Amino acid sequence: FFAQSFSEGSLIVIRSLIPRISTKKDRQAAYSILNGAVMLSILAGPGIHITASFLPQMTALSWLQFTSFTYPIWTAILLCIISTIIICLRMTEPEPIHEKEKMAEDGFICTSIATSIKQIYRMDKVSLSLVFLEKIVSNVCFSAALAVVTPFMEVIMNKPKDIVLTIVTASQLAIGVISIVAVAAIVLTPLRKVRASPVLLFSLGCTFLMFLYSYPWPILSDPITVKSQDNLNGCNATELEWCANQWHVKVWYWLPVIIPLFGMAMPTALISLDTVYSKLLGNIDQNLMQGA
Repeated sequence: FFAQSFSEGSLIVIRSLIPRISTKKDRQAAYSILNGAVMLSILAGPGIHITASFLPQMTALSWLQFTSFTYPIWTAILLCIISTIIICLRMTEPEPIHEKEKMAEDGFICTSIATSIKQIYRMDKVSLSLVFLEKIVSNVCFSAALAVVTPFMEVIMNKPKDIVLTIVTASQLAIGVISIVAVAAIVLTPLRKVRASPVLLFSLGCTFLMFLYSYPWPILSDPITVKSQDNLNGCNATELEWCANQWHVKVWYWLPVIIPLFGMAMPTALISLDTVYSKLLGNIDQNLMQGA
């Protein structure tokens, strides 16, 4: 997990590179492409897992095994190798924005940090703090939602785990497709002219509706099925006391609404916040602040 988290830091590099190779006019489109790639991973991950479940299991060497669990891992390793080659061959370092930045790059890392701190003091700190806070909230919100959806579905569906996993995977695929469509709309249609702030409001609206609809309103909800001899896949009220008296929105009412809302809310939030944040930082080397 440490290695994975460390490698995911490469997104910071890309986020700081985009302001250097784009203009303010096309900044939102540039971040849309980046976040479209992130959304594509949501689509590709479950797709690879489903594909792997149909592939034959085999052992090439004692340490090289291909199973439904290792196929995605080997695929990820191969993609990392390919991306590394592309970066080494095609990615070039942009020119420094101004002479002071070049001096900072030629010096020690502490010089670069000191330069960045001085630049921060000249910024709109209130707006910057609000956007920074919103980025934290949105990332935590979406990460938490993706993390809890599988155990939540297991609790409320009263189905075997393999069926629940299939439904969750299919839902993630649908979310990924809708996210890609949302990104494409921002990049390829007249929506690319819409400013980042209305896009953020749209995302917040989708998120609000998503949470509002997830509330167990009586007309749309059923009580959670408690585990018993007749319902072996129900919620274990001995371990989870809250589920004994808890209600949930009926799954087949909930998923068709939540999937498109989540699929639209996540990419539009990431795109708009990245765009606003980058523009607030202005014409500086954004490496430090994009990693904050």
